[in-house]
Amino acid sequence: MAALAVLPPILPPNVTLERTRLPRHAADGGSRPIAVIARIPQNDPIADLVGLHQATRGAVARKRWNIVGWLVFCVVGLVGFAGLLLHAARMVLAGRGAETYRTAWLVEFNWIGVLVMAVAALVALVVALIFRWREDWKWRELERRYGTRDPSV
Repeated sequence: MAALAVLPPILPPNVTLERTRLPRHAADGGSRPIAVIARIPQNDPIADLVGLHQATRGAVARKRWNIVGWLVFCVVGLVGFAGLLLHAARMVLAGRGAETYRTAWLVEFNWIGVLVMAVAALVALVVALIFRWREDWKWRELERRYGTRDPSV
């Protein structure tokens, strides 16, 4: 079993050790292993001295850069897709919508097909959103009728 945190040899008085049960897993026969977790306050100078909070700070920085990366990736993708649709619309409006071209995979396609595929993708997203809203509505109805789920089960 991997260690959760590297503790100093003598625990400071404000660090508490908690004995807890981990959730059940059907794969291991439903047993509930016991784990000991050290609860270390965030403003503890001794924990800062031995570097226990350093991993947390690094995780926050990584998470922030991960969000920035995904945001840039999504914006660039949406701008590129909008440019493709704009170019396809211009070609169709100019009367050249049935001209074929080869994609990067050497498949022949035309500009009307690009617009049809974009509309089909939009319809698929709307249908998926409707299914998602319906599922949330059903869950809320079940929780209202029977109460919320017990997280310990």
